[in-house]
Amino acid sequence: MASKFGKFLIATAAVAAAVAGTYYYTTGKSILDLGSDEDGEEGSSSGRSYVSLDKERLAETVKTTASSVADSAKRLSDEAVDLAKSVAKDVSGKVNGAAASSDSFMQSLDKELEEVKGSAEEAAEKLEDAVEEKADKVEEFFDDEDN
Repeated sequence: MASKFGKFLIATAAVAAAVAGTYYYTTGKSILDLGSDEDGEEGSSSGRSYVSLDKERLAETVKTTASSVADSAKRLSDEAVDLAKSVAKDVSGKVNGAAASSDSFMQSLDKELEEVKGSAEEAAEKLEDAVEEKADKVEEFFDDEDN
């Protein structure tokens, strides 16, 4: 059965090739002209007109494109400058705020240090008095033993 199906396929391909050859011979078309173009129409005569690019038109197109690019670049540059100014202003405000906060912190720290210094001096005086008192008692103790 496989050999009958193979023979059928070969015969069908031969008949299709003969029919296609006859069609192209009678219409005068070349097999190479059968490709389809972008519009999906078959054949090379699609009726599309092409615009030739001359130097003047090309120069005009380049100038227009360059002008458009320059305008876009200027606009983006202006936006970048505005953004940079805005960021600099925000950072400056935050730095000034931090400096003011730092100044107030340093003032409160100075006050606390003065209080600690005063307390430390008082403690040192009390300790000195206590040491002198104990030293006197120790001296008296040793003096009593000698007598």
